[in-house]
Amino acid sequence: MAAKYSRSLSDSDPENHMQSEIDDVSTSLDDLHIRWQKKVIRARVMLGVLTAICCILLVILIITYESTRKHDKSCVPTLGRTPTNDDIMKFVHLADIHYDPFYNKTISRSNFCRSQGASNDTAKYIAEYGRIGCDSPASLIGNTLDAIKNVSVEEDVSFVLLTGK
Repeated sequence: MAAKYSRSLSDSDPENHMQSEIDDVSTSLDDLHIRWQKKVIRARVMLGVLTAICCILLVILIITYESTRKHDKSCVPTLGRTPTNDDIMKFVHLADIHYDPFYNKTISRSNFCRSQGASNDTAKYIAEYGRIGCDSPASLIGNTLDAIKNVSVEEDVSFVLLTGK
């Protein structure tokens, strides 16, 4: 009975048990890493295949469009005369104004040019019409609208297209 007890004691050695758990964990981590690599490879292959399919579809679309344009002249408007300036429509495109009603020309861009929450962070120079990294002040927008008004009168602009925010 004493021999049996000593044998079971040696089998349940804490160091051996800990080592086997470490081996099990490292094996499972290796398995996870290998499975992850396989998933990444599959994803890259799938991305490549989808990219190739999109490129092929674009080429087919371009070829189809060009071939129908060559044969179907009815889609091209015919004026029966040479176009003149009366046929041209002029417009002004104003995009992404990003107006900031709280703009302060003396605050640096580290505080987004706003005096709200600024810690006496004054800029090296006064920027009346805005700073890089800050949204547009009222003075810049007013000046832009005045310029659009002047150009509209001189160039006979038909409309103003405003896009963005």
